[in-house]
Amino acid sequence: MPAIRFRQDTVRTLPYVGRGGKYQCVYWDQALESFGIRVYPSGRRTYVCSYRIHRRKRLGKLGRVDVMPLDQPRKKAMAYLGQVANNEDPQLALDALKASVTVAELRAAYITGHAKPKKSSWRNDESVLRRNLIPEYGTRLAPNAPRRT
Repeated sequence: MPAIRFRQDTVRTLPYVGRGGKYQCVYWDQALESFGIRVYPSGRRTYVCSYRIHRRKRLGKLGRVDVMPLDQPRKKAMAYLGQVANNEDPQLALDALKASVTVAELRAAYITGHAKPKKSSWRNDESVLRRNLIPEYGTRLAPNAPRRT
């Protein structure tokens, strides 16, 4: 995509130019390289920062265009690039959070991996967990739990 000079009034009107409805297009800023705006076919626009760390190219999402003024994500992109210069991945914490399991997934793993094979009262365990634990804590993350694949 072309490189243009971003201004607050122009970032909200960038058109979608892409191949069909599946892909996004990215406009890059002339003032700060690796800072851009990703435009989706739906019309949603997000600020992004492109960087390469450990021989892997990453595209970090900085925020939505309709929520943030232009100077905030530009500062955030500069902070991202500063972390990359120190050989740190700015998205590492987000990746770890996405990889963590929920309490409901832990309950399912416990029932199938331990309770069913080893306990004759596994139905009681499943019922108690389903009634008491899952309604309140089912969607919470358990970040230190190992993910089974």
